[in-house]
Amino acid sequence: RRASSLVAALAFAHVATGIVDPNDEEKRMVWKYPDCRHLETSGHRLVDWLAFREELHLRPYPENMAAVGEVLSNLTGNSAEYDEEARVCMMGIPAAFFFLTRYTLDTIDRDEGGRPEPAALRQVSMQYSILENYVSALHPGLIDRANWTFTDAEVMRLRKRILAAHQEVHAWERREEKGAVHGQPSMRIYVYDESEVPGLSKLLQGQIYCSRGQWGTDVQFHDFFVTSPLLTKDPAEADFFFVPGYAICVLEGNIYTLDEVDAIYKDVVRALPYFNASGGRDHIFVFGSGMAHNVFQSWEDYIPQAIVLTPETELFNDFAWIEHPPFHTWRDIVIPGSLDLTEVIGLVSHDKPLSERRYLASFFGRADLVRGPHPWVGGVDVRKEI
Repeated sequence: RRASSLVAALAFAHVATGIVDPNDEEKRMVWKYPDCRHLETSGHRLVDWLAFREELHLRPYPENMAAVGEVLSNLTGNSAEYDEEARVCMMGIPAAFFFLTRYTLDTIDRDEGGRPEPAALRQVSMQYSILENYVSALHPGLIDRANWTFTDAEVMRLRKRILAAHQEVHAWERREEKGAVHGQPSMRIYVYDESEVPGLSKLLQGQIYCSRGQWGTDVQFHDFFVTSPLLTKDPAEADFFFVPGYAICVLEGNIYTLDEVDAIYKDVVRALPYFNASGGRDHIFVFGSGMAHNVFQSWEDYIPQAIVLTPETELFNDFAWIEHPPFHTWRDIVIPGSLDLTEVIGLVSHDKPLSERRYLASFFGRADLVRGPHPWVGGVDVRKEI
């Protein structure tokens, strides 16, 4: 009962910003001791994080919800308070909100037709957003090593369940919308997942970690397609097949090397059950980094006719041996690079009406002085000049 009342109370809590600014010594201790053992000699805090972690190990979910309720009842729901606690024990707040979100979703109210109540689902999403704010900067290996009785894979499964619930609600709303003319969608998209192609699990690690910045493009398109009204579970009625993967993130996150990413994609493509029917022409991949297609080095041999969504249409400076851009306008689709919400808000705050705009310019990337123009392109060192 206590956990249930806490869930209701947190429906009105402030959404945390997740801005954490520890000093150098705190950073060293926090990252060295993700289990928060460094707090053994600390003074009084609003939450006894060591006792909470011990309780999580003693009582598995859902028996641990009393401990979760006690932790959150000691906090007011103020984002600054969450920030302060996360500053000294980075996994405490995420652990509390992981189990709170899971419990709220597991016990969500449903109507007579079995549909999740939209208001209750918004509450789940709010709680999950706080969890994501605090773990999005954490490498999946660190989450697992910290051992707060949940793993990065479990966070991903929770995220998938929330997205599926939203898709269910939206499907009901579309069917019940009065006065609208509903025909069949103009096209249908089938999304592969790990249960069908196990090799994808290697490319879908660290979904939250991979969801920020330009790398987030890969995650956001995955989220979009699994919640889209165009989604179909029947491959026989699909016009296109989406192959999710967070290649640049698992590469830059040092989960796999470039050669390992290449080998994984080879295995995945060979395992796609519907790929050969069209030679891959109806299959969609997203490569949201500067490497574009070339993050999968063997793409020309394995997916030469597949559609690629990418923000990069030209040569990549670091791959000096590549002479021709992989992007082709007849096959691929150029998309904007992903921006985090805070960046979008910052840009919108300075925008002007279109009638008052004289110039259009965009720059996204690093102004590395060591990066000159690509040797096959030459010309002005644009980054340095900007």
